[in-house]
Parts: sequence; C-alpha cells; structure tokens
Amino acid sequence: MEKKTHKRQTTIITLSDQNTKEIQDIRDQKEKMLAAYEEKKAKLRAIMLDKEAALAKTKQELDDLAEYKVHKKIFVLYHLNEMHVVCCTRYHRQEVVCTTFIK
Repeated sequence: MEKKTHKRQTTIITLSDQNTKEIQDIRDQKEKMLAAYEEKKAKLRAIMLDKEAALAKTKQELDDLAEYKVHKKIFVLYHLNEMHVVCCTRYHRQEVVCTTFIK
C-alpha cells in the first residue's frame, strides 16, 4: 500500500512540475507576444504620425494653391478688362476715323 501511495505522490509531483513548466512557457510566450505587439504598435504609430504630417503639408499646399488660383483669376480678369478697354478705344478711334472720312 505504501508503494502505491508513494507512486501516486510521485505522479502528482511530476504532473505539478510539468504544469509549472507549461505555465512558465505560456508566460514567456505572452511576454514575447506583448513585446512584439508593442514594437508593431510603435512602428504603426510612427507611420501614422508621418501620414498625418504629410496630410497637413498637402492641405497647406492646397490652401496655397487656392490662394494662387484667386490671384490668377484676378490677374486674368484685370487683363481681360484691359483688353476690352483697348478694343473699345480702338473701335472708337476707327469709328471716329470712318465718320471723319465719310464727312
């Protein structure tokens, strides 16, 4: 009887040792996974910050282009107006010449 009891106790101790080792292995895997997760998280955060900076730069460039478009429109309208004045002046001169010539 003592032999069986001793054998059971040895088996229990062996299983307990195996469980302890498995638990430690699981903890080690968990630590490695958490470290890998944190590393990936940091890389993704850096990428996200780069993308946000690029977006901000692009928005600024777009705003600058919008300002340029306004200036371009003003420039074009001004010159169209000048051309219209010149054409009207020429037409008026031609009209004066024609009326003078006809008289």
